[in-house]
Amino acid sequence: MREIKFELREGSSEQTSKRIGYESYDPYFDGGAWYYVLDSDDILNCRTYWPKGMNKLFRRQYTGLHDATKWGQLKPAEQKAWLDSGKTKEEWNGKEIYEGDILGGDKGDILGGDIRTAQVKFGEYCNDREYADHAEGTGFYIENRDGVDSLTQKLINVYGLKVIGNLHENPELFKPEGK
Repeated sequence: MREIKFELREGSSEQTSKRIGYESYDPYFDGGAWYYVLDSDDILNCRTYWPKGMNKLFRRQYTGLHDATKWGQLKPAEQKAWLDSGKTKEEWNGKEIYEGDILGGDKGDILGGDIRTAQVKFGEYCNDREYADHAEGTGFYIENRDGVDSLTQKLINVYGLKVIGNLHENPELFKPEGK
């Protein structure tokens, strides 16, 4: 089963918000509860505690997928943060992918076009292609000006897709059609 998790961002607007941690559900935590894990290492029960002075919160849903970033491609600070969290190098599977992330491919064009970036979205999608390439449904998908496709671990691995930013912190990385 996919882990239910949301990235927490705090700020006065979604575009100016900054990551502060994540929110997750654990059936065993405090008798079954949503909880916050802040980047400051605080764990807060969502039902009983709201940090004083916290601005509006924005959430980005976790897809349950990881990008194609290898351990050796991480910056030293990223490797240190991973190891400091109590995990080992062998446990690394790539960066977590969230709704609103911008993915870049290093093994060719994404969706068969001339575009090397795509945005991760959640909702209903249909790529209007016929036969084997047809994809439609409700769930996580990627979109660029050449179309849409369902987001799967196989697609990520085939194209070597990596998180290169997100729409909140790096909107300039994703250029929709006509812009």
